[in-house]
Amino acid sequence: KPLVPILNRPLLGIIIDQLRAAGVERLAVNTHHLPADVATFVEEHAAGMETRIFHEPEILGTGGGIKNTESFWNDAPLLVINSDILTDINLAEVYTYHSSHDCPVTLVMYDCRRFNSVKINPRMEVMDFSSRGKPLNPGERILTFTGIQVIEAGFLDHFPPGISHSIDTYMRLIRNGGAIQTYIPQNRFWRDVGSLQDYLRIHRELLNREIILERVVPSMTGPIVSGTSLRMETGARIDGWACAGDNVVIKKNGRVQNSVLWD
Repeated sequence: KPLVPILNRPLLGIIIDQLRAAGVERLAVNTHHLPADVATFVEEHAAGMETRIFHEPEILGTGGGIKNTESFWNDAPLLVINSDILTDINLAEVYTYHSSHDCPVTLVMYDCRRFNSVKINPRMEVMDFSSRGKPLNPGERILTFTGIQVIEAGFLDHFPPGISHSIDTYMRLIRNGGAIQTYIPQNRFWRDVGSLQDYLRIHRELLNREIILERVVPSMTGPIVSGTSLRMETGARIDGWACAGDNVVIKKNGRVQNSVLWD
């Protein structure tokens, strides 16, 4: 999924560019499926950054995958971002906000009714991760964890080795009296694009200018975008919205409508 293109740009490339713009100089990427393809892309696209690939023959989970990169980090907090999201959240602001409080973890939250499940108290601290549909007290909110977080390097000691899930580690911290801070961006966009339905939806919204993300992807001038060397044979046509990659051929009398065609 990290290499799936959004308007002909691999999603991982978009994220790496955002990390670079935020001042990130060292990049760790964990891999499982098609690891050589991901590693090659990172080597080519993250030029100038110190990078390391951490391959997981067996998926280690949301906590184990972070723990597995522990040897790469120094004492600075690390910023973690999922690779199947599209967002214009300012990552530098997230990192700066983390340094303004004493909690070991900052989770970036977003109001997405479809996924809202994390309960937050009036001090913007996480109370629970499974509160969907449960009653709230005054000042409490239910929001979605975006997959973006900042973690103190020393806190990685709390993640168990091997397969683990970060929510389990965070709930142990909360039950033991610790706190996890949240950051809630204002006037920003976030979307999970990790399913086929959501992948097509984001293309429709971008190409029809239902959403505009000029900080992340170029502003669309029309509902059709193509890469290099698009060839349309006699009678071929494109209707509605469409994104075509490099060297796409639409054969004689072929019709493409509301579709994404890869290279």
